[in-house]
This record gives sequence, C-alpha cells and structure tokens, in this order.
Amino acid sequence: MEKMTFAVSTTSEGMATTAIAREYKVVIDADTEMGGKGMGPNPMETALSALAGCENITARIIAQEMEFDLQGIDFEITF
Repeated sequence: MEKMTFAVSTTSEGMATTAIAREYKVVIDADTEMGGKGMGPNPMETALSALAGCENITARIIAQEMEFDLQGIDFEITF
C-alpha cells in the first residue's frame, strides 16, 4: 500500500476550533457550561468519534480480506 498523507487546517475563535480536512469542515467546541457556545462536539467527543471511525475502517478492511460479510458494526464508547 502506498504511503498516505493527511492534512488538517484549523482556526480558533474563543473556545471553538474549526478544522478543514479536504472539503470537509468540522466544528469542535466546548459546552456552554465550560465557556463555549456548544456549536459542535467537544474535543473528547471528537477524539472518541475518530476512534470509532478508525475501528470501523479497520474491521471492514480485515473482514474484506477474510471474505467475511460484515453487515454492520456499532460502538458505544464512554470515557
């Protein structure tokens, strides 16, 4: 497999961070109780979502290599 490169550009305003990855925009913000405006998931929720996304992709690639018909996969992650 060819080496992959990933890049994200971010800007911040107050507690909110806007990340641009390719043509996708993600807004990460703190809850109002923490001084943010609640415009998006907080950093920990974003990290846990990314973990679930990575696990899903890994499981699907392995299932495909094993010729296993993976119908679906769900995660409940608590930190």
